[in-house]
Amino acid sequence: MKIVTPLSDVNHYIPLVEAGAGEFYCGITPLEWLKKYNMTIPINRREWLLSSCNISTYTSIKIISKMVQDYHVPVKITLNAHYYLQEQYSLLLEIIKKLMDIGIDTFIIADMAFIMYLRENDINCKIHLS
Repeated sequence: MKIVTPLSDVNHYIPLVEAGAGEFYCGITPLEWLKKYNMTIPINRREWLLSSCNISTYTSIKIISKMVQDYHVPVKITLNAHYYLQEQYSLLLEIIKKLMDIGIDTFIIADMAFIMYLRENDINCKIHLS
């Protein structure tokens, strides 16, 4: 049995792995999204800005990616709003590219049109349908 656990803080990764977590998912709320859309249009279904339910910096994602390499317990990023506006696709694409450059290659996505957009733009990431 695999225990899939939400991750909202870099400091929780190792203790949760040691407690038996076999896979993580987390949201991300990057600054470029907040500047353009704030939380009026959430990037995922973990949209509570003032609580600790999203990772908020790429630096934190880099730390998490390093821990994934060391502990071999994967982390998937939620970009699973029910749908996105087509005008948001290019920013989401930039975010995904940054995350992939950091070492995150799996995303939890709900918007089928956005998934098609990723494939049309030759983004070779793993996708879990939300």
